[in-house]
Amino acid sequence: VGAATRALRLAQSSPDDAEDLRKPAWVERMRDWMPGDGGAPELPPVVDAVSGLIRAGKVGALVAAGGTGKTTLLLIQAICHALHRPFFGMDVVPGTFVIITNDDPLEDLQRALELVMQAMQLGSDERVQVRRRVRLHSLQGEAGTKAFTTTRAGAAMPTALQEYLLEALGPIPDLVGVAFDTLRHFSGGSSNDEQVITLTIQAATEIAHRTGAYVVLVHHTGKANYRDGVQDQYCGSGSAAIADNCRFVLLLQRASWAEIEDKVQRTGQ
Repeated sequence: VGAATRALRLAQSSPDDAEDLRKPAWVERMRDWMPGDGGAPELPPVVDAVSGLIRAGKVGALVAAGGTGKTTLLLIQAICHALHRPFFGMDVVPGTFVIITNDDPLEDLQRALELVMQAMQLGSDERVQVRRRVRLHSLQGEAGTKAFTTTRAGAAMPTALQEYLLEALGPIPDLVGVAFDTLRHFSGGSSNDEQVITLTIQAATEIAHRTGAYVVLVHHTGKANYRDGVQDQYCGSGSAAIADNCRFVLLLQRASWAEIEDKVQRTGQ
């Protein structure tokens, strides 16, 4: 009865409807599946840019409130790669780290780098190595595309920034990391729009995939402290897109010793 009913429906339907009613080929492939004769496929080697924390060629977010020290952390991270120093006790791959900002003038970044090098008490040879491998670029005042997305007729659209950056970063042979400061600026000022954030992270993912470097998207939140977990770390700004598309999160927050001790007592962490 079922077969006759389907045949009748096919006879009475339009060609488009008939196409919809035909059984997809994958149904039989799934039903008749048999194990292959070959061995298990060879898995690609896992390469950590920061041991146990950040995989090479992946995209993640640095989430923190304003004035917490996001730029300082990025500079420390970049210097560790440049000098092959551990980053908070974790081994790193040596190489060049590029920080691209739409948020600060270049002079501010350069001054911040000098202050961090002083704080880390780097010698003259180490400073030379840092200046060679830590590249700072500001797009403030520059002509051309400065965001990964634009809006046309109410719809979010990708721009050419991804390809421009791939062309600019391509000649760096030892590129290990790229940071975009901040996510809001590189998403065209729309960090609350899930579609815009998704397009921005997709562009960053393509850059990571084609260069082999990891990408950090700096996300400025309006919240200085977080609950025991990190589920509210995004503060509602593109949170679903960040959670779905980022492969690591660096969470930076300001805390007193009393707050830390209280959290340890309550959570055991």
